[in-house]
Parts: sequence; C-alpha cells; structure tokens
Amino acid sequence: MKKNYIFTLLIALCLTAVSFGQVSLPHYDGFDYTVGADLGAQTNWENFSGTVNEIDAVSGSLSYEGLESSTGNSVYLEGLSYDSQILFSEVTSGEVFSSFIIKVTDISKMTDYTDGGYFAMFASGTTSFNARLWVHPATNPVASTFNFAITNGSSGTGFGSDYNVDDEILIVMSYNTTSGVMNAWINPSSSDFEGSTAPTVTLTDTDATPNATNRFILRQDSVDETPGMIIDELRLGTTWASVTPAAAAASVKNNSIEGFATYPNPITNNRFTISSNSNGKKNLLFLMF
Repeated sequence: MKKNYIFTLLIALCLTAVSFGQVSLPHYDGFDYTVGADLGAQTNWENFSGTVNEIDAVSGSLSYEGLESSTGNSVYLEGLSYDSQILFSEVTSGEVFSSFIIKVTDISKMTDYTDGGYFAMFASGTTSFNARLWVHPATNPVASTFNFAITNGSSGTGFGSDYNVDDEILIVMSYNTTSGVMNAWINPSSSDFEGSTAPTVTLTDTDATPNATNRFILRQDSVDETPGMIIDELRLGTTWASVTPAAAAASVKNNSIEGFATYPNPITNNRFTISSNSNGKKNLLFLMF
C-alpha cells in the first residue's frame, strides 16, 4: 500500500506540473480554442479566485491595422467571477511586456463611476499584483464611452481619453521589475511596431516596491465594475518589438512606365502615392508579398 500511495502521489505531482507549467517568453496566444471552452482549463492557463462564470472562448478574431494577422478565436469576460492566469518564466530584472486587442461590447451594467475595475495585470502571485489595467465607464456620453488607467494600487486613477463601445483597441502594457515603472500604450501607431525602443507612453505609474513577475492575469471583478469585453491576440515578451509584430509589408513592382514612382515603398498604413511622366492611361500590376 505504501508503494502504491507514493506512485499515486508522484502521478498527481506530475499532472500538477503539466497543468500549471510556465511558458517561455516571448509567448503568443491566439485563443485557438473550441467555442464555449473554459479558458482556465486550456493548456498553460488556470482558474483561481472564483466559483462561477469562467472566461469563455468565443468565435472570431479581433484585428488591428498594421499588426500581424490574427489567428484562432478570442475570449469573453464579464461581471464576476473566475479569474484566469498564465504563468511565464520569471522576469527578475528589466521589463516585461504584454499586448492584446480588446473590444468592450457592453458597459450598461457598470455602475462604479469612481474607478471601474481592473481586468488585466502582471503579478508575482494570485494576491500580489504589480501592474493593473483599469477600465472605467465615462460620462460623455453615458453607457457608450469608457477609458483606461494603469496603477499598482487597488484603486484606479489617472484615466485617459475616452473610447467607444465596440472599438477594437490595441493595448500594450509593461512593468519594469527593477524600477517599478509601469506603462500602457493605447492604440499605438503601426509605424512603431517592431521598433527597438517603445514610443511615447499613453498612461504611466510607478510601483514603490518593484518586484519580480511571473504571470499575466485576466480578471472578472463584479457586475458593476467589469464590462462585457472580448480580448484577443495576447502576446507576452521582454521587449516592445516582441509584442508588436508588424503585418507583412505590401510593395509595388514596375519597370515599364516612364517616370513611374511610388512612395512610401514598402507601403505603410495601407496607403501609397503613384506618379509618372505621362497623363495617359496606365495598366498596373500589384504584387503582394
């Protein structure tokens, strides 16, 4: 009996290690899960701090112009109660980044006009949160606009510009485990994607007691604090470039029209200008790479 008990215990420990393992950075999750599946039951994820209403996989993807094409499905958060986390190799110095696309679909039940609720965070434990991203119902107009803030504390302050329900918004957030500085970029320009340095921040705060971090959490707070929202295209990494992969560039090829020119080339933001020395009719062939 003793040997059987030890064997059973070893199996249990192995299963636990598989369920709650750490991913290496950089890491990408396109939420390619069966529609209706519990996020916390998927590989690399786990649920905690809740008893009902898990975060569910939903059909379809969100997209952001200039960002690498989306894959898989997406996930839906609302009200209370389950929080889901993904653990990654602990970052003990320097910065850790995350990026994701968010679409807030319903703020009609949000009644906390003080600071709303926090829904995404870096953490070093299930109760030790390093950087919290807040969403807050705005009043211009009521029930159709909202805004964001980033803090270390248990209340939201410093909310930024208003955004509209059903906007697809790219958010990049970072936490510096050495200095405690946390930053958020809301809808960064695609011209800054994959850059060696991050652009000017949208929101910022500082943790007075910086700490290592090893997990990213999606949180459902309460009905009056957490709106209905879709989240997609989660990326985790230790550089700005690793979480802002640019879409493949389009280019224009031609060698038969006198004075033909295009700019910019490669094309950025899906716009370009064509010029030539002639006003006559032209036939152009576009090759997309």
